[in-house]
Amino acid sequence: DKLERDLRAAFSDDDDAALANCGCEAVALADTVRRTPSLSMQPFEEMIQGMRSDLRDDVRFNTWDDDLRTYCYRVAGVVGLMCVAVLGTKREANQKDAQEAAVDLGIALQLVNVIRDVGEDARERRRLYLPLDSVNRVGLAAEELFSSEYTPDERYERLVEGEIQRALLYFRRSLRGLPALPLFA
Repeated sequence: DKLERDLRAAFSDDDDAALANCGCEAVALADTVRRTPSLSMQPFEEMIQGMRSDLRDDVRFNTWDDDLRTYCYRVAGVVGLMCVAVLGTKREANQKDAQEAAVDLGIALQLVNVIRDVGEDARERRRLYLPLDSVNRVGLAAEELFSSEYTPDERYERLVEGEIQRALLYFRRSLRGLPALPLFA
């Protein structure tokens, strides 16, 4: 809640009064907002929604399309939007294409994070960031992944390989944004 209040203060038109009770991060963000007219509060709000979803004890995602993709967008894809606003694009570049590619890069990076942490998230926190429909499609059950007795087998390999392929797809899609970035970026 404090992060959200500080965020609103950083984007406030009345910076000095709004920032009076904020930390140095909000003051620095307010300076960046003033210097970066294309920077929107919306990606930051989305990120806070993503962080809030991580506060739950029962983190599960039923499907990629409806659940996990939204989560990846909120916790990482929006970082791409923030970066494009700060880095800018070449004058001739299509801003929308650059933003979409940046979001795809964030999603790909978050998927790598999800894949890397499957065991730790499942066994230590009873959280499952992989889509349940994908887990079930390979013949696994979430409870197996939560069990300290479970040893990854060919079903797990198929599950992870499918998610790696999804991440690679998003990495490939993100490459289309590189030509839009200024050379210094």
